[in-house]
Amino acid sequence: MADMAALSAFLQVVFQNVAKLIIEMGLNLNDNLQSELGDLKKNVAMISASLNDAEKINPSQPLKLWLDELRDIGYDAIDLLDEHCAELRRRNLVYSPELRHKLSNINPKRVYYRHEMSDKIKKISLKMNVIFQRRINFGLNVNECPSERNRHEITTSLPPTRIVGRETEKREILNNLIPNGDMQVGEPKLSIFAIHGMGRIGKTTLAQLIYNDERTFMYFEMRLWVHVSYEFDLEKVTRSILESMDEPQSAGINLDTLQKRIQKKLKGKRYLLVLDDFWNEKPHEWEKLIRPLHKGAPGSVIIVTTRIKLVADMTWTNNATCIK
Repeated sequence: MADMAALSAFLQVVFQNVAKLIIEMGLNLNDNLQSELGDLKKNVAMISASLNDAEKINPSQPLKLWLDELRDIGYDAIDLLDEHCAELRRRNLVYSPELRHKLSNINPKRVYYRHEMSDKIKKISLKMNVIFQRRINFGLNVNECPSERNRHEITTSLPPTRIVGRETEKREILNNLIPNGDMQVGEPKLSIFAIHGMGRIGKTTLAQLIYNDERTFMYFEMRLWVHVSYEFDLEKVTRSILESMDEPQSAGINLDTLQKRIQKKLKGKRYLLVLDDFWNEKPHEWEKLIRPLHKGAPGSVIIVTTRIKLVADMTWTNNATCIK
């Protein structure tokens, strides 16, 4: 379906220009649009990946409607860029270059224009996010599936030998998941944290840093690492959790027995479990997966890393961290 490839290219070019507009106007400095810019780039990348996968299926009516919505949001972005170009032409005719520079931040009309553009960009970003999530309501099987090259890259708990950055995020998450004092009455028995963001930006590395931190060693009696991947299989992931507890002889055991063994292993122990690269968006399968994980001692923690905000929203109970 060449139409989808063209739409993907169209959206990327348009929103690259919107991103340049945000930086050019300095909107991210005065109107706190840095987060909006990150979300905009992320959603464009995810939708482009979705369109690449959608090329493999026959276009249904819901899919056609979804594509129309994507085109509309692209046209909204073009209108915004056209409006900005018109404003630049107007200012070039009215003011000299020296005067334009002096008035850029003090002219009330200019300040109002910046706020107006900020609001319009935020609305476009919100629409883009809503449209991306709506593919699920339409029953569109066009998830941001990783490429064949990346799909089977299995991760482990061992961090890279050289790491730059992520210390701030690591410290913030550790401060949240490990209390300074003893557990207080009423604190959750099991806390779930989500780390989400685009691929290749360090979600797994951040989880590895937390997993191998000295405070983690001291606080948790048991540490478990499971790579989930795109192809979610409830029994396979459950078996991987059990095997990470030094229970390698689990082949051929059914799901019920696997979960009972996990409950027995976790009972009375405070544990940390990292579920890395989680893609499944189905709440009922998530609930089945974590059912035996509530048997740990108070203070137990699950960390989920995911590229999908919907998964982060579905899984976390205490905190969700978006990294860029």
